[in-house]
Amino acid sequence: TGTEAAAADLRTLLGRTLPRYMIPQAFVHLDAMPLTTGGKIDRRMLAALPLPPQDDDFAYVPPRNGAEEEICGLFSTVLGQKEISRDANFYNLGGTSLQLIQLLSHSPLNALTPSDFLADPTPAGLAKMLDAADKTDYTYVVPLYTPKDAKGAIVLFPFAGGDAAAYTALSTVAREEKRDVALYFVDWPNEDDLSAIADEIRRLAAKTSVCFYSHCAGCAVAMMLLDLLNNETPCIKSYIAGASIPPRKALAGFNTWAHLSDAAIVNALAKAGLSFAPEDETLLHGRLERFRSHTQICSAYFRRKTAKTNVTVTAVISRQDPFTSNYTDAEARWRKVVTDVDRVILIDTPSHYFQNTDTDLLLDLFSE
Repeated sequence: TGTEAAAADLRTLLGRTLPRYMIPQAFVHLDAMPLTTGGKIDRRMLAALPLPPQDDDFAYVPPRNGAEEEICGLFSTVLGQKEISRDANFYNLGGTSLQLIQLLSHSPLNALTPSDFLADPTPAGLAKMLDAADKTDYTYVVPLYTPKDAKGAIVLFPFAGGDAAAYTALSTVAREEKRDVALYFVDWPNEDDLSAIADEIRRLAAKTSVCFYSHCAGCAVAMMLLDLLNNETPCIKSYIAGASIPPRKALAGFNTWAHLSDAAIVNALAKAGLSFAPEDETLLHGRLERFRSHTQICSAYFRRKTAKTNVTVTAVISRQDPFTSNYTDAEARWRKVVTDVDRVILIDTPSHYFQNTDTDLLLDLFSE
């Protein structure tokens, strides 16, 4: 367009569609790409270009208290950078998933979960979070975005192998556009924790109207909780299920992932739109084992399910999602496991993980 966009704006835009590790730390504006005599991009000239001065995202602001100073020191140690601003975003500084694990292994950050970290990954935000940890009403239900004028709340559940990072783009857009719905996150729980999670959601529902959103296999966690919450007097009246169709056969669908190799799973997920950062083989295997475990939880839930869950479902499915190619059966299959289906919304996003790209569609649904 001829207009230089701010680096922060470019990072925000790219963050809606790209994994964090693929977002550049610096941007160089050129009138034209340098070319070789053969007409190809001259990569040597590109590599020799000077980097721009630091933008506001990287301007140094000193810590204001001992807690912030300690966390800045941890950022510095893990990221290998000398001077860390109190407002510096971990991911904008080039932080990776492996470094996040390392960071959260140190005190006092070991008191936080990855979901907590995502809510505000800056030394100032994390220090404030630790200070408020003893004052919060919730342990399992993690706030991602809570505007003062919120007219309702959405509890988000991740896909298999996922965590709160699955909703980075969604919470970012909600904050940028000042949406009037609060976003909370519940991670994959141990079965023993379901009752405690249900109690926290009841407390939330006593303050505001609550809707559930799950993505893919996360539907199992959402429905386990709905079975507890809506058994007698329903407190969750609506549920939006993204990228999921209940399996037709008890041993089909989600159960098949347990028998695939790591390479086969990575390949299948890549075709569906989920890429993995280059990382240690042991760490990658651990992530895939987490994925397998979650698909087994989902498979087991539908295998033993006998009664319909008392809730009205809106299903959001992409016609180009390789995992839901049977989308024409979606309404009939959902009607077998829930009391009512409001509608099935079909989109054409060429990815299974459209919660990162169709943020406006989902936020509009959340506000209805």
